Amino acid sequence: MRGAPCHGRLMLCAGEVEAAVPPLLGALASSRSGHWEPSTLCAALPQLTSFDHAAGRWEGQGLYVRVPDLKELPRIWSGPNAATPAEGKAGWIELSRGCRYSCSFCIVCSMKAGEFSAFGSEVIASEVVDAYGRGVRSFGLLAAATNYDKGSLGAACSAIKGLGGDVGVSGTIHVNYLDQERLALIRDLRWETMIVGLQTITPEAQRLMKRAEQPDSFGQGIEQLATFATPEVELILGLPGDTLEGFKRSINFALGLPISVSVYRLRLDPWSRYLEKMEPMGIEADFHNLGRVLSVPGFSATEIDEAEAWLLGLGSGQWKYRASRIMYDGREIWPKRERRK
Repeated sequence: MRGAPCHGRLMLCAGEVEAAVPPLLGALASSRSGHWEPSTLCAALPQLTSFDHAAGRWEGQGLYVRVPDLKELPRIWSGPNAATPAEGKAGWIELSRGCRYSCSFCIVCSMKAGEFSAFGSEVIASEVVDAYGRGVRSFGLLAAATNYDKGSLGAACSAIKGLGGDVGVSGTIHVNYLDQERLALIRDLRWETMIVGLQTITPEAQRLMKRAEQPDSFGQGIEQLATFATPEVELILGLPGDTLEGFKRSINFALGLPISVSVYRLRLDPWSRYLEKMEPMGIEADFHNLGRVLSVPGFSATEIDEAEAWLLGLGSGQWKYRASRIMYDGREIWPKRERRK
């Protein structure tokens, strides 16, 4: 492990914020100064974990604590403490928490594998109407995938459609949950950003990631979505089980689809399976740089650097792909800004 975090008081609080944070604030407010030490707080609160720089590991349980009933939470867009729209008249509407998958790189899956809770349809519809009344015109549908739960998706889509034509939506779509009823629900929305996860088509990387998308069925789903939106498909550089050639195959597959491509360098986030298993899996990462993965078995640091250089080089010369855009860690590779002028 390279460059473990240097801040002596780095702590993380695990769980849904409404359940995890209030006990921590209470402990801080009532504690004497000596009880503010990470080791003392971690011993008192099971949701806390802190990074021991000397030992190079996380200490404390870091247990993911849950809200008993999502329907009982205070409303975000109504009442005396109602939220106000962000820049661009944007606002989030929560549809669900948790995920039906348990990908090795992801911290959304800090819940039990496959654990998933949806907000009630009435709550969602009410939040949409209240948010619109407070000026929201760009709705972010917050869920691991907006189309996991048909009930919450239907409530959000019906409420948004009822507002008129001056609103847009953003959210994540999973191609394995694209039946005709779900497609009909999302087709009439004005999509500003539609995220679709692919990550890789390398079989061994998919196995270790614990999620596999079949290229043929994934491509078919994308073609359906592309009839009314431009899906933004995400891939990851540096996955365990991947190789230089495998990464290039994944990128070339994605570039052959009518999409926007976003590529990210793998990083090891707290509570992710890759971080927990980094030593036995032979993962080397730079924790001075957000846990950025440097190398994995079969994909050396030199090869990952070569893959990165190849990726950045795709923006040079004549563009020959169906994809309309490709980005790397948020930086636009194609089309370059100067070529838009």
